[in-house]
Amino acid sequence: GGDEILDEEIETYHEVARAWFRKHLKTVIGNVLTEPKLNLAVQEPFAGGLFKKGLSESEVETRLLKLGVRCRGVTTALDEAITPEGLPDPLATFFKRLIAPSQKFPEKYFLPVERTRLALAEGSSQTAEDLSDEDAKFLLSQFLLTRILCQELVLRPWTCSIGPPIPPGKNEQGNLKIMSFLLYRAACSALTADGTHGAAEEASVRSEIGKLPGDEEWLVEHTTELVPEMKDKFKEMIDRLHAHLVAKRRPKSATGGKAPGLSVETGEDADGEGGGRTSRTAAAVP
Repeated sequence: GGDEILDEEIETYHEVARAWFRKHLKTVIGNVLTEPKLNLAVQEPFAGGLFKKGLSESEVETRLLKLGVRCRGVTTALDEAITPEGLPDPLATFFKRLIAPSQKFPEKYFLPVERTRLALAEGSSQTAEDLSDEDAKFLLSQFLLTRILCQELVLRPWTCSIGPPIPPGKNEQGNLKIMSFLLYRAACSALTADGTHGAAEEASVRSEIGKLPGDEEWLVEHTTELVPEMKDKFKEMIDRLHAHLVAKRRPKSATGGKAPGLSVETGEDADGEGGGRTSRTAAAVP
């Protein structure tokens, strides 16, 4: 591992990664914030009574359809973001440190589920000397998909410069919780050998997402195609990102020639809305 990763660096690159993702996700998440009539809460259909409006089968189907469209909108936008060309240079450099063997992290960085998965000794925040490719991908995914996508951009977009900087209504927050819940489930499933979410799910993250409107069990039963589909997409993205970072880590060719320049976005405009400058840099890092 290289130098210890400091708290301030985690904060800085967290912000850079958030800006990178935000540029691609602004539209799809912004739309959820501006549709007050959109209701993604699902449960078993029931007949209405004197004082309670019923929920028809067709209405539930419509909600599931709309939920699928919005969740797939998120994975499609990220798929377009996570490319070798689209990765900001400073993040590429940081990610190489993030996945380096024997890398020291800030004392409080790791979540309990990460400590377990990486088999960290008690009191230690240093990754293994023989860090596997799968564990390196786990670190990337936890940083990008758990911390930035699910806990921030989808769950609380108003704190991330998406939409007005104030919490939206209860209904919109409920819709965002449902999306965050399903995206987190898919991200966790992408990180386990058997493709189920349990072993990678962190209790504190799940409780932060909180109680979902509607019936959670019914939702899970009726998204058995959507979640695996998103899981496969996430897995492809993280595999691609990892392959790119590892390729850039390898030595230059014997001819001594430099690798071709790579066009990448670096940073944001002054207003923080992305769009950033493009710079050409050598892709190979010694």
